Amino acid sequence: MSENTELLEQSEKTGLGILGAFLFSLIGCALWVVLYWIDIFPNFCGIIIAVLAIFGYKLFTKSKSMKSVIIPLIICAVTVLITCYICLAADVYYAYNGWFETGELSYTVPYSRAFLYAYQFFGDTGVLLAFLKEYGLGILFCLVGSALFIVDAVKYKKKLKESGAD
Repeated sequence: MSENTELLEQSEKTGLGILGAFLFSLIGCALWVVLYWIDIFPNFCGIIIAVLAIFGYKLFTKSKSMKSVIIPLIICAVTVLITCYICLAADVYYAYNGWFETGELSYTVPYSRAFLYAYQFFGDTGVLLAFLKEYGLGILFCLVGSALFIVDAVKYKKKLKESGAD
């Protein structure tokens, strides 16, 4: 029976699962950006990102294994990082526009330029710490959102081991 379990896990379409997890997590990321824009605690979307990523992985692979939780969590870490960077770029964009309106700068920048060069603001410790705080809270909420899935995956794996030992 354990050989069948290994065969099942090997035949799991991981590439499709990664695609599904990424695509579904983008829905939560879009909601994060919207909530960030209207200044409502966006980190809460980490729960939604995790649930959607796990759902997308399972939907595309049609399997239930430990990989169906671990891989989506890795995808969540990447998408939350990208989302936090998008929000940082929005802050940079609005800051430059504000400086332009007050006359502190004689130019403004488009969002695309703010996105390309937002990483330069990591040199400011305050910006870096705020970014890491947003990212950390997002990951924390992703873990909260995936807790039940992790428990289910562990129970499922334990059940498979017990049935293989009989």
